[in-house]
Amino acid sequence: MTRFVLAGIVSMILLGSVGLCQVALTRVLEVRFTRGVGQHQHQEQGHARAGPYDLVVTPAFDTGVDPFSLADVGQTESVRIRVARAGKSLLAWRDDVKAGEQLRVEDVLFGEDHVELYVEAVPTAEAAARPCALRVQMYQDDVLYGEQTVWTEGGGALLAQRVVMPLYARYMVLDRGPVEDKQ
Repeated sequence: MTRFVLAGIVSMILLGSVGLCQVALTRVLEVRFTRGVGQHQHQEQGHARAGPYDLVVTPAFDTGVDPFSLADVGQTESVRIRVARAGKSLLAWRDDVKAGEQLRVEDVLFGEDHVELYVEAVPTAEAAARPCALRVQMYQDDVLYGEQTVWTEGGGALLAQRVVMPLYARYMVLDRGPVEDKQ
C-alpha cells in the first residue's frame, strides 16, 4: 500500500512541477527600466584632413619569394609586399615579413576624402594554400582614418587587390553610464 501512495505522491510532484513550469514560461513579464543609459555620440562624421598620413600594413601570413616574379631593374630581390597609389609605389618591401609584423610608411600625403590603393603581397607556399589576410590602416596623429582587410581565396593564390578607404576620423560611442530619467 505504501508503494501506491508513494507513487501517487511522486507523480503529483512531477505533474505539479511540469504545470508550474508551463505557467511560468507562458506568462508575459513586463520589464521597465527606471533609469536610462546615457550615451555621448558624435552626430557628424569627422572631416577628411589634408596632410601627412601614416600607412600601416600588417600581413596575417609569412611572406616569401614568388618563383615567377622578376626583380626590378637594379634589384636582386623581388618585392614581397607592394602598396601603390596611381601607379606610384608607396611601399616596396623586399625582405621576408613574419605574420603580424607591421610595416609603416610615414608622411604620405593624401588630399582627397578617400584613397584608392593597390596592394600586392606574396605569401609563402604553405601560407598560400589557405586564405590569407592583409590589413591596411591609415593614421593621422594616432587617429584611425581608414582601415580595410583584404583576403586571398587560398589554393596558392597571391594577394593582389584594390583597396578603397574613406579618410574620415572614426569616432566611437562613449558610454556615460546610468543617468537619471528626466520626466
